[in-house]
Amino acid sequence: MQISIEEIEKVVAETEDNLAIYSTISDEVIKRYTKELDDVMQAVYTDIISVPDPSISVFEKYHLELSNCLYFMQERLEKLGSLDYLSKTKYKEVYNQAYLDNQLPDTTSNKKKTVNELVALSEEASKSEAITNDIYARAYKVLKNKIDAANTMISTISKSISRRMGEEYLPSTPVTGVRKILNETIDL
Repeated sequence: MQISIEEIEKVVAETEDNLAIYSTISDEVIKRYTKELDDVMQAVYTDIISVPDPSISVFEKYHLELSNCLYFMQERLEKLGSLDYLSKTKYKEVYNQAYLDNQLPDTTSNKKKTVNELVALSEEASKSEAITNDIYARAYKVLKNKIDAANTMISTISKSISRRMGEEYLPSTPVTGVRKILNETIDL
């Protein structure tokens, strides 16, 4: 087998061109469904993570904002799930119709196509639908992962609020003398 560098470079260039088109469309779909969550997470980074000592009120603000945002993101996730399903159904419909249409004997040679030929023709006929389905499936996965990350951030913010409130209300001097716990006097 002889390998042609020019041929490989041509295939790589075509693949990268196709990827650019795919990524542009896919990124637009993803952005349409995740922009609000992305904006809140960016604000969390700016106002909490990159600040040395943010106040409890900032933590509380973003806890509420993220919780509220996730409420609406769940609906968008369901919509993307429906789009994924519908685009997959359309892909199968086009694929199956192409398969059936190509089962008829070739009029010039009166010869039936092989299964492999039918599959190849069906895949070619349904290529756009397959890519569309892949875009929606990818958008669904991306949004699901972002929702999971936002839930983790909410949990982290909650722990930070609890820790800071505990630090704020604990006395800064050590406890000495007598302390009353559950109506029992204990010497410390």
